[in-house]
Amino acid sequence: SSTTHTSNKTNTLLILTGKGSVRAGIFSRHHLLTTGLEAATALPLVLEAKRRGLAVILFDPNCLGERNGVDVMEASFDHFF
Repeated sequence: SSTTHTSNKTNTLLILTGKGSVRAGIFSRHHLLTTGLEAATALPLVLEAKRRGLAVILFDPNCLGERNGVDVMEASFDHFF
């Protein structure tokens, strides 16, 4: 499949979680359980980006399993950039 890139210059916030067992938008499961959504997830960042009129891309490097994170990120960046 081909990707069509446009010249649309939208300011975009990129959010990436770490490699491991966490899912998109969660920075740490332990931190989530001990401190809550505000400190441990991307939710406050997404809400602030929306308030500022920014687009948001929330990557999930672990979507194909913990061992494929780098491959997923490379494919994602190739698609968007």
